[in-house]
Amino acid sequence: MSHGLGAVRRRCRSSRGAAAVEAALIVPLLVVLFFGVLEFGLLFRNSHTINNASRSGARVGSALPRATDYQDAVAEAVAASIRGNLPSGSVERLVIYKADATTGEPVDGTFTSCSTCWKYDWDGPTETWVLADLVAQWPAADQSACGSLADTDYLGVYVEGRYSWATGLFGADKTLTEKTVMRLEPLPSTTVCAP
Repeated sequence: MSHGLGAVRRRCRSSRGAAAVEAALIVPLLVVLFFGVLEFGLLFRNSHTINNASRSGARVGSALPRATDYQDAVAEAVAASIRGNLPSGSVERLVIYKADATTGEPVDGTFTSCSTCWKYDWDGPTETWVLADLVAQWPAADQSACGSLADTDYLGVYVEGRYSWATGLFGADKTLTEKTVMRLEPLPSTTVCAP
């Protein structure tokens, strides 16, 4: 009888050893999977927030054609979408620009070199936009919002941010960009709608 008990004990020890080896192989994979889901979820959230901020700014800007402070209203709409939804260090740049209707890009260059645009940098501590370029501007008086396709400008809002991986397991920082382009709402025929 004692012979059978020893065999049972050996089998139990053998099973425990196998379970420990299996756990040593599986647990690291589960940890990486868990952190992957967490990291990519945060990346998706940040990307979605930047997308929404760009769309909010474009909606406000397209509804304010030829308003002298339209760029401030756009910048504030973008900032309001970002505040509390993103870490302050993850937002970098905002460009409000006259857009090409077919490409959605600035009419006179790129997001870094355009001159018919407003360029802002994000100030993390105050969570506000700071005008970055005093030369590049698109004054409201230069906007055309008469209603026909040929006589109406398109406004673009470009937002750029950065996502820093919390664990460092998935590579270097990722740049997140989003642009939204909308046609300026036509002004009533009784007002001056073009320069």
